[in-house]
Amino acid sequence: MTENLSPITKTPEYKYCAVNVERIADQRAAEQYVIDEYSKLKARLRESAMG
Repeated sequence: MTENLSPITKTPEYKYCAVNVERIADQRAAEQYVIDEYSKLKARLRESAMG
């Protein structure tokens, strides 16, 4: 049996952790938040790539 290891860290590829899942009260606001944050991230990456 072989394990899939990270080529850099040589640790197992699959990792597990505990999570706490909660209902989102305002789904539309949550979706808009993700859109806004993703747009900011893309803008920062674009600026960084352009120098």
